[in-house]
Amino acid sequence: MTTIKLLIELKYNAMLMHGGDGDKEAKEWFFKDILGGDKLVLFSGEIDDGVGDVKVLEINAKSAKGKN
Repeated sequence: MTTIKLLIELKYNAMLMHGGDGDKEAKEWFFKDILGGDKLVLFSGEIDDGVGDVKVLEINAKSAKGKN
């Protein structure tokens, strides 16, 4: 298995994923257990399959704010 490091920008629907900024517990769950967990998978629509598992090394707090 080969490992490469990627610097990515994730666009996601905050309302759908954790209810937006209004529910702090749900937002913490999303960032800790979903993005920070060990089950995040990179998926490609081009090949209609998972490319590999993703381990989040760092979350930029500034980028975690913004529009849903």
